[in-house]
Amino acid sequence: MIPKNRLQETFDYLKQFLTDERLSKIEHFSQESSDFVLPVMEDVYQFRNAAAIVRSVEACGFHHVVALEEENVFNPNLKVTKGAETWVKVEKMPNNLDSLKEIKKNPNHPNLRRLIVLAWNPANASISKLPPCHYTFAFNVMGNKLNCHLTQRSGDVALGIPFNLACYSLLTMMIAKETGFEAGEFAHTIIDCHVYENHVEGLKEQLKRTPRELPKLNIADKAFDELGFDDITVEGYEPDPVIKFEVAV
Repeated sequence: MIPKNRLQETFDYLKQFLTDERLSKIEHFSQESSDFVLPVMEDVYQFRNAAAIVRSVEACGFHHVVALEEENVFNPNLKVTKGAETWVKVEKMPNNLDSLKEIKKNPNHPNLRRLIVLAWNPANASISKLPPCHYTFAFNVMGNKLNCHLTQRSGDVALGIPFNLACYSLLTMMIAKETGFEAGEFAHTIIDCHVYENHVEGLKEQLKRTPRELPKLNIADKAFDELGFDDITVEGYEPDPVIKFEVAV
């Protein structure tokens, strides 16, 4: 990729080969290009696909793409990219915990506000019983704190959402511990938040109860991929009597 200080020089040189119409289009759409969207690709299989991705990223006005490599190397065919690689930075990262280690090693990395995770595989949509409920979440770092924001397609108040809150809060604390940050805030956006009819009475009972003091969560001092169920304990948890909710279908 050409260094930023040479991009204008390169563009000025290329102008002589462009028609007025093409130059007008470039100047128009360049104003809409963005550094605030970071496409992330996982284990792309073929070099032609890698090249098509680079071209698509450039065509959409993005400047940067992250390629997570596991079994396959992200190696775009330059004959297919048609020069798009000149304007798009490709950052290769391993598709494993080394990515977390990179965050830990380089806390000022600009991508710390662009850590977006898709929690489902769109290729499975045709065989899945239901579209995923909690389908994407993002981490960002502010100061020395790691925050998480979960976006959820659908959630029932009585059963599903409490599990989502607990699990993603735990995940935030685990990732924060692994990367050396403090656990910050967990935010939760639910597009369709609903209460089933057979849950109404139980929720009315729950609303009558007085919240108790929050328990303390302890995570063992181990690497993220070595943690097991026994390494996570809760102190001071004093629950009220259970309220049974039937699973709605």
